[in-house]
Amino acid sequence: MTEGLFGKYVLTAIIPITFKEFFGLKKNPFFLFLIICFCGYINSTYAEVRGKLLYFYSDTCAYCKVWENEIANIYLKTEFEDEFKLSFINFFSNVELEKYGISKTVKVTPTFIFVKDQTEVGRIEGYNGKELFWWQVDEIIKSSSIK
Repeated sequence: MTEGLFGKYVLTAIIPITFKEFFGLKKNPFFLFLIICFCGYINSTYAEVRGKLLYFYSDTCAYCKVWENEIANIYLKTEFEDEFKLSFINFFSNVELEKYGISKTVKVTPTFIFVKDQTEVGRIEGYNGKELFWWQVDEIIKSSSIK
């Protein structure tokens, strides 16, 4: 019998062929180009659907350094990163907040702004430790998925 889409046979619902047979059918660069374009399209579409976590930092901010040491690398490995992609933004750079759908200015560092569909869904100003940060992130993400 067949073993499904990624088992012994490829696209068994259409035609039962193996991976070697499938990829051996077309050995021209155009076929590979089409596959790469399709994968790029899927990836870019997925990235547009996700929200963003805008992290405003300053090189002179002691709390920013602590957050980066305690949280940044961990955040990138969590399920939160799947929904809100982390973006580092220097506080002193000229960023047009309107392009993210943010109307309220950023006054302190660190500031964390959660944006989904060009709308701010949550904000954390300052950093008061790991436990409080994760609790705030969890609350913001829960409330944003309800909407």
